[in-house]
Amino acid sequence: VAERGFPNLGGFLHPDDAQELSSMLQDMTIQAEVRRDLRILRSDGMYRWHELRIVPISEGVEHRKHWLFSCRDIEERISAQTKLREANRLMQMAENITHVGYWRVDLLSSSVYWSDEVYNTLGVDPATRPTLEAAISAYHPDDREQVGAIVDKAFADGSSFAHESRIIRADGAIRDIASSGQAERDVDGNIVAVFGVFQDITWRKDAERERQRLSERVIVATQAASVGVWEWDILTDTLVWDSIMLSLYGLDADATAPNYQTWTESLHAEDRERVDILLKRTVSGEGPFDTEFRIFWPNGAQRVIRAMATVLLDGTGKPLRVIGTNSDITEIRGLADQLRHEKEAAMLASTHDALTSLLNRRGLEAWVGSSSQESCATLLYLDIDGFKAINDRGGHEAGDDTLRDVARIIGEAVRDGDLTARVGGDEFVVVLRDTCDYATTQKIIARITAAVSSMRPLGPINTGRIGISVGVGHFGGAATFSNAVREADANLYRRKAEKKKRLIESVHSRSSPDRQSNELWDYGAL
Repeated sequence: VAERGFPNLGGFLHPDDAQELSSMLQDMTIQAEVRRDLRILRSDGMYRWHELRIVPISEGVEHRKHWLFSCRDIEERISAQTKLREANRLMQMAENITHVGYWRVDLLSSSVYWSDEVYNTLGVDPATRPTLEAAISAYHPDDREQVGAIVDKAFADGSSFAHESRIIRADGAIRDIASSGQAERDVDGNIVAVFGVFQDITWRKDAERERQRLSERVIVATQAASVGVWEWDILTDTLVWDSIMLSLYGLDADATAPNYQTWTESLHAEDRERVDILLKRTVSGEGPFDTEFRIFWPNGAQRVIRAMATVLLDGTGKPLRVIGTNSDITEIRGLADQLRHEKEAAMLASTHDALTSLLNRRGLEAWVGSSSQESCATLLYLDIDGFKAINDRGGHEAGDDTLRDVARIIGEAVRDGDLTARVGGDEFVVVLRDTCDYATTQKIIARITAAVSSMRPLGPINTGRIGISVGVGHFGGAATFSNAVREADANLYRRKAEKKKRLIESVHSRSSPDRQSNELWDYGAL
């Protein structure tokens, strides 16, 4: 190449680009303009993307061939393209995970765009040209008119919308979907497009329908269930039970009814005193008898009973007898407990990190939104040093164990009433409430860093040493929580950079190259 008069660019090019350019310049048949995007080494040691342009030029009578080379810095364009590709990749991943598609109707060009998940939900070939008419016609006939009216209103006045409807896929299957959207406006406020999201929620609607069917069955069962009738003669202290009452208590139909004492002995110990007092108050005229309690059958089985009763009086108003009913509500209570536990679990899962049981980002934001203004609070932003090496050497199981151990250490180091949260992969936030005291803050930080640093080795193999870096911010008064997060985050990464620099300088000053690499790997510095 040098013999033919080409400039020697090899020393300035990224190795991956130098070979391609060399091969191209060897070809002396370049007849037309050529453009290539290449990485060129700058004087500061950094590579930047440039567009290399080669233009062939013929000069003189002999038409001697020359080539004109020019370079243009395109780093910002390449960076923007890279970010756009990454954003598209993440959006596609989000679609694949959540099954939420998105669509857009451009009112100026009358064009319609569907994401891959919309095609998948509708069961339509991705090569099919999307149209608004096709989207509306996919809805169930009973829902189509309502959906059309919602869309027309959004086009007319820019109203946002959210609705749940049914669609009929191309294969004939009926699916439940949730769709929401909003108008896009230009700088003058004119509606130029409508953008929305589209999600298959059949699984949720099926669960709701199943719960509804289950609830209906429970209602029918309670209405059709046998209700036992009992009578208590107060003067003789005798109980009379019908056959259903006997079965409710696990007794044979020919068994003798218990007396009052033996009946109370069948009640759960935690319910016995309460029920006895309530019944006696009812006999005294102090209120109705309508309660629930647990009983044990002779075989040890536990059931839940709903009991109601009324008192019969003599001519003088003196109580003579109590007549009441019992019904078995064990299944109803079980369902109620299950629904309550599911609701509590769902609420906990939405605000807490499943791995560490700490608050997650959403839980932390909820606390910020609902808590009263702190007079002065300290925010610690913590990031584990060397965590990547843990995952690389020990796998995700070792990484998860590390996160749980660090979460435990943080929880043990802070005070009662302080908040702890896991807000990212290996990032944690601590809110030291009602204190901006330097000594208190440093004492807590010291406990955390010392405990984390002592965690080596971890797992079945030596997965490497770890540490933890801490950034500090403050909020309260005019200083907001968001400002404290930014302050702590900036301090955290300044701290990590300083630690890494000191580590590298220390290792280089006392170690061989191989040991340098190993020690830097242990600390996650590479």
